[in-house]
Amino acid sequence: MISDKTNCKEVNNTLESLYQLQKACVEEGKLLFENGDGFDKALCDGFFLIEIPKKIDLSPADAFARNFYKEKENNNHEDDKYRGYYIFGPEVFGDPLLGFHKRKYQIEQFLLERRFWSKYYTQELTEVGEILCRLSSDIIRNVLEKVCIPKKYWDKATGGCSNSKGAYHFTFNHFRPEMSTLGLQEHQDDGFVTLLRSIEPGLELYKDDKWLKLTAEPNYFKVNFGLTMQILTEKLDLPVSAVLHRVIQQRQNINQEHRWSWGHFSSSNFNTDSDRGIYSYEKKLGLQFYSKAREHINKNDNYIYR
Repeated sequence: MISDKTNCKEVNNTLESLYQLQKACVEEGKLLFENGDGFDKALCDGFFLIEIPKKIDLSPADAFARNFYKEKENNNHEDDKYRGYYIFGPEVFGDPLLGFHKRKYQIEQFLLERRFWSKYYTQELTEVGEILCRLSSDIIRNVLEKVCIPKKYWDKATGGCSNSKGAYHFTFNHFRPEMSTLGLQEHQDDGFVTLLRSIEPGLELYKDDKWLKLTAEPNYFKVNFGLTMQILTEKLDLPVSAVLHRVIQQRQNINQEHRWSWGHFSSSNFNTDSDRGIYSYEKKLGLQFYSKAREHINKNDNYIYR
């Protein structure tokens, strides 16, 4: 789903523009930007970089991204525990969104909601996911405070994401170099915040009628805001942007390795018993219901992977 504010025209895929994102870190729950106006620019850009806390060991997630689509070798290799996940399709989870997918673009993916992590992921990988739930909540609370949404609305407005009780997806991507197509087509994420681990070039965002290349930053997560955050804040003085982004065609690198990435997505809780919904906020009216969360996610997914 592309919002009216971000419709774009065709541009040259070989554009060499490079865009520098704002950099930040989190200290004791506070989001701190290197530049004085960095927070404002980040909300406008729809993307920023956040330093990966040194206490987080990302090696289990990186290993899963490198191996989930491969066959098991049954030789007690350290990475064998992360292989063979292609056998778990959507039918295993009773949900077309989840499990292993081969897309029409270069990516093949494995994605699971938080409720399945401990059963299908290793303990180490599940722990990474849980830490990122807390990190994303820190980011969301700082954003809500910045745009002046009163705290009494935070839990309802975010479907639990302000307190690590939202819906979370841990998604892993492998880019098949033998395919002559985009890595992933232009799209906007549907939730509040995405934490993206992407250590090789290829990701681009759409800004000022141009596709702009983003640098690879191994020591930072790329953070981007989704449509739910844009909807919540679009009537405020400092709205948050959910920008178009894409991955250009990927080829095997000089080390004979395939590009991989992974992301942690925060969305309003949409479990089958009680969909928490999506809201917009206005100063005079407070929270206004916009749609059910699952309907919003399904609509956006249908656009991205159609």
